[in-house]
Amino acid sequence: MAKKLSTEEKMAIILEGLRREKSVSQICREHGISQAQYYKWRDRFLEGAKEGLENGKKSKVKQLEEKIEELEKVIGKQTIVIETFKKNSSISRRREIVTLLLEKGFNVSEALRYLKINRSTYYYKPKGYSQRKSRRKEDDEKILKEINKLKKEHPYWGYRRIWAMLRKNGNKLNQKKVYRIMKENGLLFKVKHKKACRTKQKKIKPTRPREVLGIDMTKVYTRDGGWAYYIAVIDWYTRELLGSEISLRCRTTKRLKALDKAINKGYPEGVRGKGIILVSDNGSQPTSTKFLKECTVLGIKQIFTSYNNPKGNANTERYFRTYKEEVAWVLDNPNYEELCEKTRSFEKFYNEEYPHSALGYKDSKEEFEEFVSLYKSA
Repeated sequence: MAKKLSTEEKMAIILEGLRREKSVSQICREHGISQAQYYKWRDRFLEGAKEGLENGKKSKVKQLEEKIEELEKVIGKQTIVIETFKKNSSISRRREIVTLLLEKGFNVSEALRYLKINRSTYYYKPKGYSQRKSRRKEDDEKILKEINKLKKEHPYWGYRRIWAMLRKNGNKLNQKKVYRIMKENGLLFKVKHKKACRTKQKKIKPTRPREVLGIDMTKVYTRDGGWAYYIAVIDWYTRELLGSEISLRCRTTKRLKALDKAINKGYPEGVRGKGIILVSDNGSQPTSTKFLKECTVLGIKQIFTSYNNPKGNANTERYFRTYKEEVAWVLDNPNYEELCEKTRSFEKFYNEEYPHSALGYKDSKEEFEEFVSLYKSA
């Protein structure tokens, strides 16, 4: 005698048929019923829900039928997409999808059946696969040691700058490999970007070295001297640090001293008549009478950034971010002498070795020499 099915079980069978994941004959076989019985239940399910709504509103049955029709269209489209995917995707891609389905709770048999892949195809591994995998692991471990060494010295570096420095050291790697290894080992540096209200100002773009300079100041706290003020003058074309000054006092004379160092290094034959532009903020030092007069005497044109717009002095600000990542944020409550010593060491490294992303990961020295060689050959 056939088992008597509950109302809930009958509804489950009807919905299974409406979803069209299986054929009607397959559903009837699995549940031990005839197709006639299935269609009787289906008709009753649709007709039994018919309840007229007052004021000319659609009946619940009509709404249900429309919903079913809509679902049938969606399921039909999804079926077409799946079949198209099966025909046009490679075996390797389908194997990847099987792995994802297993993670979602499917068993191997179901996943392979849905994607029409033989079990032997799924478990197949080419000859030498284990050897290649072993060699790759050894290579990754070797590269990881070098990455860890660089990350220890430069904790705020991202994968691109790490890659550039590894290339400089003779490792012929692509960025994807470095990114993969760093991602697998949790070494990627995450940056949280915050939006702020800014005023717009067109940024100056230099066409040659020593044409546009930027001057600015930052401060670092020391345990024995309080705030230490660090002033830097940057060549915007090569990103080279031309002059700097670090002091426990923030005065116009210190800023002029940093500018003087930059001029002596960048323009040994004199600065007048070179059409030099100096970009700075609107602080009390660069806008002081003494500083303005000095720039006028030297023939330097001053340009001030607009209010609340750090992008106006972006190249100089970027130098200070690098300085903080390499010096200020790395030192643990330094004294003034430690800060000065670390700063001088960093300045040498920055000018001679630091790979700049804006320069295609070349250092300032390489960029300057490349320009000079092109200028001579022109």
